[in-house]
Amino acid sequence: MAPAWRNIWVEPEARLISDVSVAGMHRRAEIEVTGLVCHTLCVNNAYRYLRKVDGVERIGFDQESDTFIIEYVGTASKLEELKQAIRASVVAKGLRRALSRKGNSS
Repeated sequence: MAPAWRNIWVEPEARLISDVSVAGMHRRAEIEVTGLVCHTLCVNNAYRYLRKVDGVERIGFDQESDTFIIEYVGTASKLEELKQAIRASVVAKGLRRALSRKGNSS
């Protein structure tokens, strides 16, 4: 898939689609990411950050919907930590924030 350069103007966001209990403390969350530029560097960077979150057992990514599927052990309160890990992994974060502000002011 070709890079979506138009998304360089967008400050990415992570939005919860679903979070369900699978068994006991095991949960499965689907988090949609808007504003990805590419499905290689951006997604691989997010994988790296998500693996650092305690309790994460498995990570998948659906390119069609730009959605991470994350299996983890814990409570639903861990969701904000997962979304924060995705937002923290954004490539060229400062540049993108400045460009998104400039784009919104015109």
